[in-house]
Amino acid sequence: MLTSTVLVVTTAAAVATVAHLLGTPWGPAWVLGAAVAPTDAIAVGAFTKCLPRRTVTTLRAESLVDDGTALVIYGLAVAVAVGEDKATPLRISTWFQ
Repeated sequence: MLTSTVLVVTTAAAVATVAHLLGTPWGPAWVLGAAVAPTDAIAVGAFTKCLPRRTVTTLRAESLVDDGTALVIYGLAVAVAVGEDKATPLRISTWFQ
């Protein structure tokens, strides 16, 4: 679970950085990063026929954790972008609890 969370945050940060370098302000760039960061559950489902059931269950659970992490990032990014919240380390840690 920790790996999937870190990878979603890293992917969102990478997309936000590229979008910012292309001229998008940081707030909307993070919203975009959060929207495209999680893996696609349908892609996981495509491999279910050739994998053991236990592995498929783990992959589906990991996909749910990815989606949850992306939703937290998305909610925080929207709140910061519209000026409702500040992105301090303490505030970010409370969103992930």
